[in-house]
Amino acid sequence: MACRCSKPTTAGKAAVKKAAKGAARSKAKGVAKKPAAKAKSPGIRRVNLSAVKTPKMRVVRVTQTSTTRDFFGSCGATYTLAQLNGQAAIFNLIQNVGSCSFVVFCVTRSGTVISGTEHTFLPNTLNAKYGAPAGTQFVLFRCLTGGSSCVLRTTI
Repeated sequence: MACRCSKPTTAGKAAVKKAAKGAARSKAKGVAKKPAAKAKSPGIRRVNLSAVKTPKMRVVRVTQTSTTRDFFGSCGATYTLAQLNGQAAIFNLIQNVGSCSFVVFCVTRSGTVISGTEHTFLPNTLNAKYGAPAGTQFVLFRCLTGGSSCVLRTTI
């Protein structure tokens, strides 16, 4: 079946010619298109390990294969979730059951945040698995401002 397309108008032809001339000029001058700028994430770079606090902890449930614990903190502070001493680990469940958002991340022995390990949890959200890579000294969580209580629930 033949295409019944309408013929381009004179204004449309002129716009196509003008765009083609502009592209030819930029190639001739050696002007290349700039790549789009990547969005910068407000990530944590380094942590002062002497300022990290130990959270209050409560055991919620114990089964033969796992233990579920709640960690309590105040908004704006950084707390230790686990000390791994260079070992890799997997947390089966991390859930935010408080009203304050928090960020979970892994740091090395010097306090440098390991790239790709930051994960933000909004209130009433959960992550089925969180993996800490080898070389992790501590798994930390930082309570962000904006709520009244920071409660992290995890199953190990």
